[in-house]
Formats: sequence, structure tokens, C-alpha cells
Amino acid sequence: MHVHHSHHHTNNLVPSILINCVIFIFEAALGFVSGSMALISDALHNLTDVSSMALSLAGEKIIRLPPSESRTYGLRKVEVLIALTNCALLLAVMALICFEAVKRLLHPVAVASLPMLAVAIVALLGNALATWLLRSNSHQNLNLKSAYLHSFQDALFSLGVIIAAIVIYLTGWTWIDPLISIVIALFIVRQIFAIGASSLNILLDAMPAGLDFNKVKQTLLSIEGVCAVCDLHIWQMDSRQRMLTAHLRLTDDASRDRVLRSVQDILKAKHSITHTTIQCTTSETGDCCDCQHCN
Repeated sequence: MHVHHSHHHTNNLVPSILINCVIFIFEAALGFVSGSMALISDALHNLTDVSSMALSLAGEKIIRLPPSESRTYGLRKVEVLIALTNCALLLAVMALICFEAVKRLLHPVAVASLPMLAVAIVALLGNALATWLLRSNSHQNLNLKSAYLHSFQDALFSLGVIIAAIVIYLTGWTWIDPLISIVIALFIVRQIFAIGASSLNILLDAMPAGLDFNKVKQTLLSIEGVCAVCDLHIWQMDSRQRMLTAHLRLTDDASRDRVLRSVQDILKAKHSITHTTIQCTTSETGDCCDCQHCN
């Protein structure tokens, strides 16, 4: 039994990419003029976001391609690969920002706080708009979630630059500029690892987050007509679709069609499993299964 669901959604990646391009040019130019490490770091981060969002946009086109005889599930795992690529790119940028920020802490330089503040305010407005555009679709899959995270991080960096500019203007403490960069970078790294862990679990065909193997098995055993469950496997194809295969042994008087309909309805309602492949046997046809890899 197979249950398929189509997924169609739109996103606002294109305007977000354009916004980040403008912000990068603006921040990079005035970051060098003002001497602000936080501003230059934010500009560099926006540049990586342009490439990451472009990659996410390409991925959204690819995962919508229909299945073929050579790729019967289509290319939906591309979503997960792109999410991991974006995570790796973000980690590299965070490491570079922290390295440069530590150098600035050890060897402080003069910072023009007012130009830094003006640029950061403009960047915050742009990043906030891009983040708002991406937020509505960020729950749809890991690919869009990683793009949203990029934009959200940009907004945080811009806010940090504003705080640094105000503190430098009022106190002259130039060390606050690289320090804020480090604090924001460490906060972002935590979010990156969360997305990376989810992506790896999907690639490794691990149990979907929030599901308990034994509870799903008990759900199957509770269905009228099912007396044994074996060779049960549960995994995710992408961030949306949960998959399940199982061998069920039925009582002699059980209706296979009724059992299969019950399996489909109950698994979808209780565990959000929407794609199932079930093999049924009865006492008349032999054991539940005779394979060597049953769990």
C-alpha cells in the first residue's frame, strides 16, 4: 500500500536575495570607511547569504521535479543536502568572524561610530524585511529553514552593530565592537547545529524526531485483525514526509482491505506517517515473515 502527497509552496527567496545584495554593497563600502569589524563581518555574512539563498532557490526547483524510473522518489533529499551545505558555509563564516574579532580584541582600532550606526540601521531594516518574507515558509522544509536562519542571523548581526555603535559613541569602548560579533556568532552556531543534526538524521534514515518506535509498533498491534508486527522500519524522505514499511500477520478472519485502510488512517492521525508499504500474511500463508533482517 502506498500513500503519496504532493507538496507545493511558494517562497520569497528572490526578493530576499536582492535585499542582501544591496546590503552587502552598502555595508562593505562603509565598513571599511568606518573601520568597524562588526560592520565588515555583517557585510561578509550577507555575501554568504546571497550564495546560500541562491542555492536554496535552486534546491526548491530541483525537489519539485517528478520521480522517474531511475529516481523513484524524485530528488527530495536534495533539500537535506542543501541544508547541510548551508550549515557548513555558515560555520565557516562564523569561525572567520570569531577569528577576526579576537584579533581586534587583542589589537583594538579606532571606529567611526556614527557612520557605523547609520549603516547598521539601514541594514537592520533590510534584513528584517528579508526575514519577514522568508518566515512564512520556513516551517515547510529544512532548505527554507536554513535560508530563513541565514536572514535571521543577519538581522541579529545588524542589531548587534547598532548596539556596538551606540556604546562606542557614548563610552569610546572600541572593544565592544568585536565582542558583540563573537557573542552573536556563538548564538548562531547553536542554531546551525540544530539544523545540521536534523539533516543528518534524515540522511541516515533515523527515526523521525518526536516518534517512538515501540509506540508506533503498539499502534499497529492495536488494529483489529493484526496479531503480529515484524520488519518494521520508520524514516523520513525529507523534512515533511514520514515513511513506514512493515510485515503484518493477520488473524484468519481479518479483511486485508479493511486492515490496510485502518493502518493508513490511524498512522496518519496518530503519528503523521503518510507513506506506508505493508505486507500482510495470515496463519494460512505462513509466518509473519522469514527474512534475516527483521527487528
